[in-house]
Amino acid sequence: MRYTVIGLLMLFVVSLSIASASFTQSQIQNYVDIYNQRIDGAPELLKGLIGNERIDLNISSNDGSIFSVGFETQNARVSRTVMGGIQNPTIIVSATEGAIERIKASDDPVATFQTEKGYGQLNIEGTTFVTKLKLAAVLSSLPVLKFFSSIFFG
Repeated sequence: MRYTVIGLLMLFVVSLSIASASFTQSQIQNYVDIYNQRIDGAPELLKGLIGNERIDLNISSNDGSIFSVGFETQNARVSRTVMGGIQNPTIIVSATEGAIERIKASDDPVATFQTEKGYGQLNIEGTTFVTKLKLAAVLSSLPVLKFFSSIFFG
C-alpha cells in the first residue's frame, strides 16, 4: 500500500509541474516523460501496486478559465494524455493556479500543500472505494509527502 501511495503522489506532483507550464501538448508530454522515466526506475512492487488509474486534473487559472487534462496509467506508467480532461476518472484533482504557484515556490512544499488543501484551494478525490483508500493514505502520511517533496523539490 505504501508504494501505491508513493506512485499516486508522484503523478500528482508531476501534475502540479504541468500546471505552471504553458499548457501545451508538448509541455505536458515532457512532464509525462519525466514521470514515466522515474516510475521505470521504481521497484516492480510499486509498479504492480499502482496499477491502472484515470486521473482528471482541473486547474482554475487566475483569469477565471479552467485548464483540464486527463491521464490514464497502465502498470504505473502514463499511457495516455487527454487534453480537455478524461471521462470516468478514478481520481479527480482540482486546484487553483495560485495554490500551485505557492506550493512550487515554498521552502516547505509539504506544509504549503496541506495548508492549501485545508483552505480548499486544492482538492484530490477518489471516485472509487479503492482510490479513496489510496488517497486517504497518501494525504495522511507526512513521511510519504516529505519523501515526494524531496524528490521533486529537492
